Amino acid sequence: NAALLAMHMNKADDCRALTTSLEKAFPTSDYPALIRSSLLMRGKQPKQCEELLEEAASKASKPTAALLTLAQLQLQNKEVEKALATLQRITALAGTPAMVSTLVSLHERLALAGLVIATSHFDSSLANEHFARLEMLSPALQEDEEMLDAEALERAALPRLGKGARTADRKRPVDDDSAAR
Repeated sequence: NAALLAMHMNKADDCRALTTSLEKAFPTSDYPALIRSSLLMRGKQPKQCEELLEEAASKASKPTAALLTLAQLQLQNKEVEKALATLQRITALAGTPAMVSTLVSLHERLALAGLVIATSHFDSSLANEHFARLEMLSPALQEDEEMLDAEALERAALPRLGKGARTADRKRPVDDDSAAR
């Protein structure tokens, strides 16, 4: 707590000293490295910060926080592919809804629609069906476009079940209590 307080009070030297003592007391923890990486980012040293987080992730017994922080840094630097690789290294969160959602979102950014579909449905035959539909229906990317927009992806990926199939076209049921309010 003292190291965090020193960091928030802009006392970088005190924070470094406290962080060094934390590293000695807790050699397998990645929290001292997280504090140190915050100092590096405040000092506008993103490359050193990235190296420190990589090192911390390799040393820590539970590297989840270091890897999440590293992925965030990579996303801030618009390195989506590196962030995806970093997130996939986090075994403790693999398969959780939040991680799957994040990975799908990042794959959408990269316009890897087939992988998005396979990841979101967890069914290879369904993924293949959607991928084939997407290839037939999705508009080709223009040379200057980086990705499909979400609505085009949704139109191509969802089965054509009529007007009510699209999320935007669905109406919420109204119960008597909420209608009276």
